[in-house]
Amino acid sequence: MPNNRCIAEQRIQSLKRKRLHEKIEESRGQGTPKNALSEAVLAKRKIERERKRRRKEFILKKKLAEENSQEAPVEIKKEPEPAPAANKRDVTALIFNKVETVEEKDKEMENKIKWTNVLYKAEGLKIKDSKD
Repeated sequence: MPNNRCIAEQRIQSLKRKRLHEKIEESRGQGTPKNALSEAVLAKRKIERERKRRRKEFILKKKLAEENSQEAPVEIKKEPEPAPAANKRDVTALIFNKVETVEEKDKEMENKIKWTNVLYKAEGLKIKDSKD
């Protein structure tokens, strides 16, 4: 056991000695600079980052333009809402009307309605779906 302790102390002393020499060299101005890269390398990296950023923005704008051009207007037909009930319980309830949409957007609409139902239930609001 004393042997292991001596080895550990020697390692610690050598690390301390190394750090002390590094600090002495830094104070004399002889140490390695923090930023060892040349200005040319830094400039090249900056240009490359800008090029990647511009490319990414261009791709995002292109995708948005494609989505907007391909997206067809959604036809929504709403049934007239029934007269509000006088009961306090029914006043706080939400009523969802039947919505007819284009077949492509049906899945999205159903998912949105399901999520809103879950959120309203979590908030404690009562939900009524019209069965008409």
